[in-house]
Amino acid sequence: MKTWFHSEERIDALEKEANSWLGTPFRANAAFKGSGVCCHLFVAEVFMKIGAIKRQDFPQADPNHSISQSESLIEPFMAAMPGFVEVEGPPMPGDVLGFKIGGCTHHISIVLPHEEMIHAVRRHGVMINRWDDPMWERRLTRIWRLQA
Repeated sequence: MKTWFHSEERIDALEKEANSWLGTPFRANAAFKGSGVCCHLFVAEVFMKIGAIKRQDFPQADPNHSISQSESLIEPFMAAMPGFVEVEGPPMPGDVLGFKIGGCTHHISIVLPHEEMIHAVRRHGVMINRWDDPMWERRLTRIWRLQA
């Protein structure tokens, strides 16, 4: 399968747009660069801004859902993201990673080069971590890739 992120230009555009959100605080169901964003709308906004997917509205999600539920809200969200398919690892730049928080997959991030990922984290905002950090790697449940 050919990924949408098959060129350095597209990976560079992804990095530039995603990094422009760094430091944006976490806000449930928001998508305002510099003011507040949640993990799923951050991912959607980055992909829409670089032209990887068409602009569309996405549903809101209860940020506390995973505390008491075993059914993921992220999995149907990703199923609604046009062109994304679930793949086996290892992750590649442009992939979306799903992580188990509480009882289900309830957090997503975007893979950047060098085993890094960028995501909106409650209490920290948009930040970069390594996806292969043991704390994140053990929670990794899904990898989605945007087809070309």
